Amino acid sequence: MSLPLVLLLFAAPAGAWWLLLSGLDPLGRLVAATAGAFAVLAVTAQVLLMADAWNPLAGVLVVVLLSAVLAALSRVHRPSRPSTPAAAPPPEPHPHAPAVTRHDLPLPRARPRRREDDEEDWLYKE
Repeated sequence: MSLPLVLLLFAAPAGAWWLLLSGLDPLGRLVAATAGAFAVLAVTAQVLLMADAWNPLAGVLVVVLLSAVLAALSRVHRPSRPSTPAAAPPPEPHPHAPAVTRHDLPLPRARPRRREDDEEDWLYKE
């Protein structure tokens, strides 16, 4: 009886996190849902122990309640998919405009490095 209970306790929050994280790829969802399930179980146990309210039934009920809240949040929080409008065609080039390439653009001239500017001159002395 303990193995099915452990699987239920782990599967309920993991499934709720899986539903909540619908924007991730499947492997990312699996990792995040597993970590979230462990976090829900650990926090539930710690809070119930600190409140001196631990018993097996309370633990199961709190985990199922938190999982239900996460699953409800996943139903409420649906990531909006941006509507992709039809892309406008590229503008036609002006027929009389000259073609300018990057080779036609002037480049800034590099300033020659003077010896006084070299602060690391001590590195090269023997």
